[in-house]
Amino acid sequence: MKKVPGRIVFSALAVFLLAFALIACDTSSGGGSTDTPPSGGGTSGGGGGGWPPSGGGGGTGTGTGSGATSFVAVTGITGVPTAATVGTPLTLSGTVAPGNATNSAITWGIQNNGGTNASISGNTLNVTQLGLNEVIGTPIISDIMSQDGTISINGISVSVLAGETVATVLGNINGVIGAAGVDAVWIGGDLHFTGLTVSDVILGGSTAIWAELGFVVPNPTRTVTVRATVVHGTNATTNFTQDFPINVTTAPPPTSIAWTGITANGTSGTTTTTELTLTFDADPTSLAAADISVIGATGGTLSATGNPRTFTISNITVANGESVTVDISNPIGYTITPISQSIAVYLSAADILARDAAQFTPQPIPPGAGGGNFMDVDLDIWLSDGVTVSFAFITANLTGVLPLFLNGFLVDSTTGRLSFQLGFPAHATPSDLTSGSIDFVITLAYGGDTHTINLFRVTITP
Repeated sequence: MKKVPGRIVFSALAVFLLAFALIACDTSSGGGSTDTPPSGGGTSGGGGGGWPPSGGGGGTGTGTGSGATSFVAVTGITGVPTAATVGTPLTLSGTVAPGNATNSAITWGIQNNGGTNASISGNTLNVTQLGLNEVIGTPIISDIMSQDGTISINGISVSVLAGETVATVLGNINGVIGAAGVDAVWIGGDLHFTGLTVSDVILGGSTAIWAELGFVVPNPTRTVTVRATVVHGTNATTNFTQDFPINVTTAPPPTSIAWTGITANGTSGTTTTTELTLTFDADPTSLAAADISVIGATGGTLSATGNPRTFTISNITVANGESVTVDISNPIGYTITPISQSIAVYLSAADILARDAAQFTPQPIPPGAGGGNFMDVDLDIWLSDGVTVSFAFITANLTGVLPLFLNGFLVDSTTGRLSFQLGFPAHATPSDLTSGSIDFVITLAYGGDTHTINLFRVTITP
């Protein structure tokens, strides 16, 4: 083998190492990451950035990090109520679009009260007065009124008589309402009522009379504009607002309904009354259980619609066959007459006995009551009509007296109060009875039903 000179070997090795170094430099310092993939947002490095490494070359790349959030603006609000009634609070609500808007909480305010006294508390709109409403007309003052009647302005009544001229009626109006600070003023041939200080012109009497007087009465409706605001709804610094008109009207006058009758189910001594039936001359559709109260029982539920209505009761406190009183407060939109009626209710035999038995709690007897060899004991117990009582003597734990005997329980025929009489031997008197107690078994009966009280104690208090 031919021997290679040493200097040539060195030169070849040097060239190889130089080439390797250049390649390594190019792949590791080209301006981008070479070992790890990008993990966040922002701008990556120059050429060769990203993962996996791709060698040299310059360049710029951008990316969005996983934690960034895009702002979604509100585009509109729908579903806001469009009508309200004077005196009835209205809950304001709406649906924000789009559903994924970044901010969607709505706050409410008055943009234009429309001449009313509208106010908003939270999300509730209240209007208690519509404001001023002029009655305007161009009367022909020589015309003659054809009918009697009464008209009213803000509740101030003015009488109208057939045969009077319009001029006379207008003079009467001015005289009556002027005393209340309201005046009728001619403006350009039209008569305007001014100085109104209450909610609205309330027209009473015949519409025909107003027409004869030549008046045109504006529809008593006002428009209140409410503004819905979504804070930072448009962008991070700008609120979104949208206005909504709401027509406000006065509530129609209540409808008069006659309460024509009331009946009760149940049969004395057999079935306890649980329902009352209320009959009207028309269906009071808004009548609710909360509008009805009962004296002598506990009120329950009311059938939802129709005429007649059924109303449930329970816990009757009056005696069997006596009456409960039912009162109705006027439901929304109606006046009920009369407002109160009474009806007899009934208890079953079991309920009669259970009620009477509940009274047999321990009873005190003052010592020394009565006279001679007998002591009359009135108990704080009143039995229902038809209830009878029998007893069995259990034991007596008495001091200061010799053996006694019991003359039985008595029921007062007028009041139903229960009593009994203790008898003493000839040589003893009630004053000898100083303390102790007497225990009984009591049996109450009504019809074919019985109820037993296993322990009824009468105590003698020292």
